[in-house]
Amino acid sequence: MRIGDEFAVRLTGMAHGGAALGRHENRVVFVRHGIPGESVLVEVTGLGPKGRYAEARLLEVLEASPDRREHPWPAADALLTLHPVGGMEYGHIRPERQRLLKADVLREQLVRLGGMDPADPLLEQLTVVDPAALADPAVLAAAGSSDRQGHSDPEPSGAHGGWRTRVHFAVDDEGRPGMHPYHEERVIPVERFPLAVREIQELGLGAGRFPGVSRIDVAAPSAGAGSASRPLILFTAAPDTQDLAPLGRELDVALDACPADVEVSAVLQPARIPGRRGPRPQPIVLRGDDHVVETLPVPSPDRPDAPAPLRFRVGAGGFWQNHRLAPAALTETVRQLADVRPADTVWDLYGGAGLFAALAADQVGAGGTVWSVEGSQVTSGDARHNLAGQGPARTEGSRGAKVIAQRAAVERALTGRPRTGTPDVVVLDPPRDGAGAP
Repeated sequence: MRIGDEFAVRLTGMAHGGAALGRHENRVVFVRHGIPGESVLVEVTGLGPKGRYAEARLLEVLEASPDRREHPWPAADALLTLHPVGGMEYGHIRPERQRLLKADVLREQLVRLGGMDPADPLLEQLTVVDPAALADPAVLAAAGSSDRQGHSDPEPSGAHGGWRTRVHFAVDDEGRPGMHPYHEERVIPVERFPLAVREIQELGLGAGRFPGVSRIDVAAPSAGAGSASRPLILFTAAPDTQDLAPLGRELDVALDACPADVEVSAVLQPARIPGRRGPRPQPIVLRGDDHVVETLPVPSPDRPDAPAPLRFRVGAGGFWQNHRLAPAALTETVRQLADVRPADTVWDLYGGAGLFAALAADQVGAGGTVWSVEGSQVTSGDARHNLAGQGPARTEGSRGAKVIAQRAAVERALTGRPRTGTPDVVVLDPPRDGAGAP
């Protein structure tokens, strides 16, 4: 088998990362944009070490799966473009089948890498569901779970807005926002991104030009149009930028091209260059705020149908869950599984801006302790602000709780023997690379 070879292959499964897989000449072939059960014509684009496996691009679907649908984003459709952009690898599959395939992939990883028994009941019960099915209905209603057209689970078609409240774009040499194809450095300009919530789509960034910028990150509050906070654009300057001020003035003018009825905040930051020493220039606020405000309604035993809102400051470049329903769904799941009780001690490791710590503080109440650890400078600063004694993420029930928000690598913090005592509950939400060993 050589690069450039073309052949037909029957796809039999799905691999982590969005590629379907089949076998040809006794070798595994990974085919992006395929569906298990399909027969497809492919072209080999790469070979693994010693040729043990191959990567191939889809040329033609010979026998289509009944779960194949028209891709909602032409720029990511392998049947329409030679270099489909990443970020929507399952777009050609019906959402119901998407969830089944994702559950299969997770199950296989837990067996192969996690050492779990394939017959474990937890694996047999494993499912991937719409976040709207997990969160408390009263919380979802207060958080605005339905989109502006009344859809409770919007399809990523762009017709009603998607679900991502955080999006980042690369920028090409002409200053056009774009995205990378899979494992490529080239930037493909894009004028829209259907997975983004409507508030991001309405900014119209795809039609703008932003020379001198290397990356654009956009954050929109999960509450959507009902939020008191506006979307935030974080520009990262090109690495060779010596002075941020002139570039900032140019970008502020460029933002005037946004629709007149759209309000936006914008921040410009210098690029991070590995190995460069000395102080970095401070970010510049071009307009509006340097953060967004996220709102999470928390049910109260006294008023279960009228959740009280917690508010979280999330700074430019800070972490928050991407899916607009994820904060409500995840906090409800943690609430059910952790069984936190009054006066408990709770550790929230990789704690982000304080989402789970705020929930835990509300549950432990006076006499309880919550220790939140986060390594990011921006996000740990947000956590300290949100979880302070009179912080916006504190409830009446949590006012008497002892809450510690610490900036540190989790591994280092654990070796420091925290003074909180033995935890009753540990909430662990590590990054994609996984949790490190202390």
